Amino acid sequence: EDGPVIYNSRKCMGCRYCMLACPFHVPTFEWDKALPLIKKCTFCFDRIDKGDKVLDVACGRGFGSFLLSKKASHVTGLDIDFQSIKEAKGIFSGDNLVFLIGDGRKMDFPDNYFDAVVSIETLEHLNEGDQNKFISELKKVLKPNGKLFLSTPDRYVASKQGMVYGDFHEKEFTKDELLDFLRKSNIFDLELYGQG
Repeated sequence: EDGPVIYNSRKCMGCRYCMLACPFHVPTFEWDKALPLIKKCTFCFDRIDKGDKVLDVACGRGFGSFLLSKKASHVTGLDIDFQSIKEAKGIFSGDNLVFLIGDGRKMDFPDNYFDAVVSIETLEHLNEGDQNKFISELKKVLKPNGKLFLSTPDRYVASKQGMVYGDFHEKEFTKDELLDFLRKSNIFDLELYGQG
């Protein structure tokens, strides 16, 4: 009634009404199949443990943070944009959910504070120097053996010519470049997934 329309694979008939009805544009999937696959916004949720304290960096209007709060013990949604945080606070609420204005390149959280850190489609919006600051901050606030969920477009998947996509993307990676960047940042225990 007053939240996002959530896709339920056990009840889906393939009508795609959930996609059209959702005011937050959450369900997205294949239009060319009778029974489409829908995966958006479930990847991190399925890997968060009950009891986790989660940070969602660059949370935008807060839907991902809200979804994670349905499982985690506490979720902090952080975004540099005042208007996004204002809208998130106006749309989503919960005893275990808070939205804050802040910069992922310099955060005020204690070291080793979060069990999981999520940052979806953020890294490509930063220049190379800021990408290094950003990943250092994520590592600093993440507990040892914590989970980092990071997504960024592959430059060669987004554009066959390997061109940077969009006016707001500063530096995109190929798969190998991303792996090299993470290893240079001392992140070694990696699981790599793709979408498309």
